[in-house]
Amino acid sequence: MNSERIAALTDIGYRGTIQVSLDACDEIVLQTSIGTRKGYTEAVLEGLQMLDESSLDYQVSSVLTTYNCDIGVLARMLQKLTTLKRIRDWRIVPVSNSITKEINEFICLKPKQEQIATLFKQMRPLIAQHSSFPIILGEETMNKQFGKTEGGSCNFSGSECSALTTHLFILPDGQATICEQLYWNPHFIIGDVGRNSLKEVWNSQRALQLYNLTRSDISTRSQCHKCALFDSCFGYQNRCWSDIIKAYGADCWDFPDPRCKFAPEMKNRLDYE
Repeated sequence: MNSERIAALTDIGYRGTIQVSLDACDEIVLQTSIGTRKGYTEAVLEGLQMLDESSLDYQVSSVLTTYNCDIGVLARMLQKLTTLKRIRDWRIVPVSNSITKEINEFICLKPKQEQIATLFKQMRPLIAQHSSFPIILGEETMNKQFGKTEGGSCNFSGSECSALTTHLFILPDGQATICEQLYWNPHFIIGDVGRNSLKEVWNSQRALQLYNLTRSDISTRSQCHKCALFDSCFGYQNRCWSDIIKAYGADCWDFPDPRCKFAPEMKNRLDYE
């Protein structure tokens, strides 16, 4: 974030909340975990200060990895954030699998469940002492129940999927996808805002097809193909496409949501050991 971007957002009358992703205020932590350049941390903090002095609403999001799952790292982060006056909230969420990395590459980023639980326990007294803005611990990610839910997607616990019901996501090159975690997966690209209006993309043939999937669209190797709950489960639109791909692979996009009782064993575990 810089002064030019803030001015541009202000000029167009932007009224949404800007999310700033920052996992730590320690430059070495960020260089080691996500490969940032020298001076990156300082630049982000300067951008935050500019946002704080503007009329724009913003929040900060931190992803917990093995590199910053430490009370000292987060306490220093909190100390920095408390100098800001207009921050809306700080969200701390354990890292989840990514469709852009092989599981063997990714596993070194994922803390153990015990480490995350210990950190959250240590954070609670700090949160209790702090009252100027909400600090949200993303415990929901750790508590997902896999392979146990009966009755289809309407009974899945956790936040409901917004793909194709209230949201679409525009990628940096203008292509639109149904979920920010699916990136450029061609199966879920529904249009291009460089060529078409948002309304045209939202009502595109591909978007409508994905919203109204039928059994014939689902491969016979998927348990969903012959499931008696197919109509109600797919009609409720609460299957997590990104979790399905993370758990089973991109070629298994039509498999059951891993929370479902009928889901096969996950190829790549989404839970925390």
